[in-house]
Amino acid sequence: MTVEFEASEREQLPLWDFGWLDATRYVLRGEHPTEQPAEILRELLRNRVYRNSFAEWESFKRDPGPIHGPFWVDRIQVSDYESVSFDALCDDVRRGLAQPSFSRLPSDEQRESVEALLARLRKTALQCFRLKLSRSDESHRHDTWFVHVLFYEYVAFEHQALWLLVMGYD
Repeated sequence: MTVEFEASEREQLPLWDFGWLDATRYVLRGEHPTEQPAEILRELLRNRVYRNSFAEWESFKRDPGPIHGPFWVDRIQVSDYESVSFDALCDDVRRGLAQPSFSRLPSDEQRESVEALLARLRKTALQCFRLKLSRSDESHRHDTWFVHVLFYEYVAFEHQALWLLVMGYD
């Protein structure tokens, strides 16, 4: 199977003061059975587009080396993802926005931007996955993992495309 990932849309939504939701839609090109999302996820993990530090605005424009957020890319496996319903994805994102450890919630305008994105995805998402790794997974973390106070990741498959959604705070 050969899959190419062509970024067709990107939204970087600011949250709190140093938080964000990075949502990138990739059109799937090449030979790929869309009914096998695990194989497409495997290809995504191997692809350059997956390497992103998320440690600064527009970090996707530079190759950070073999990292993805707080984790080493080569240690992330398809088995580190779990299938979730779209409603569960939305609930997770909303819980993330309401982190009790933060001194304040995102502004109404920031929350509305996230809700608008979720409403758009609700119309097209066919299958969703959540990255199960967390800050406590020491074997996956690289040396500067600690800058990510919060890091949640989801993949939402559409017909012939996928969305990579990463919410974080650094």
